[in-house]
Amino acid sequence: MLASIIKQRRHEIDIIIEILNIVKEGKLRTHIAGEARLNYAHMEKYLTRLKQKGLIEESVDEKGLIIFHTSKRGYRAINLYDKLTAKASLSPGMRKGDL
Repeated sequence: MLASIIKQRRHEIDIIIEILNIVKEGKLRTHIAGEARLNYAHMEKYLTRLKQKGLIEESVDEKGLIIFHTSKRGYRAINLYDKLTAKASLSPGMRKGDL
């Protein structure tokens, strides 16, 4: 019973890829935090790092709101992650957390 209550911690790379997938179509900060299940401080930390690495871009909509989008480099990161996880799932004896 206790095991069902304890939440699994997510790996940082999983959170990064989740954010990149969330912002593919453009999202506001509040939507990103909610969909990625992150508090605002953690979300800001990730957005700052992703912007610095060129994985996401921001634009301003007609209302003056900042919208985040996955960059070309971000799409390449998603594709690479997908390829690596697909390959890992084919390797005998590997677990999800082994990457």
